[in-house]
Amino acid sequence: MKIVVVAPHGDDELYGLGGKILNWIEECHELHVIFVTDNLAWLKWGLRDKSVDLIAAKPFINLDGESMASICLKESQMVVRALGIRLENAHYFKFHDQEASKNIDKGISLAKGIITDADRLVIPSDHN
Repeated sequence: MKIVVVAPHGDDELYGLGGKILNWIEECHELHVIFVTDNLAWLKWGLRDKSVDLIAAKPFINLDGESMASICLKESQMVVRALGIRLENAHYFKFHDQEASKNIDKGISLAKGIITDADRLVIPSDHN
């Protein structure tokens, strides 16, 4: 079965779905993950909302958004490898967080080829 997980931000695929993803891989399903945004604003928003551990975030506080996005992309790739998802089945749209809603048509165009023959489409959260 082909399963496509749509993660608005890198890490959304794990919240609430990490165990299920491991089950699907163990059951030999064809798993794809679409990472919609680049997490460019992750730290800025986390600091604003006080949802970031300041001690853990200290090395990243002075990074510009592009550097943060690059780190988040690399972390998503590491997660894909660690979970055992085939690298070619990880799809990165790289929309900036604050620009995703301006790229709906482009997102639909990019997603069509990935989800057209999917047996299951999973969106791990209804708050994004």
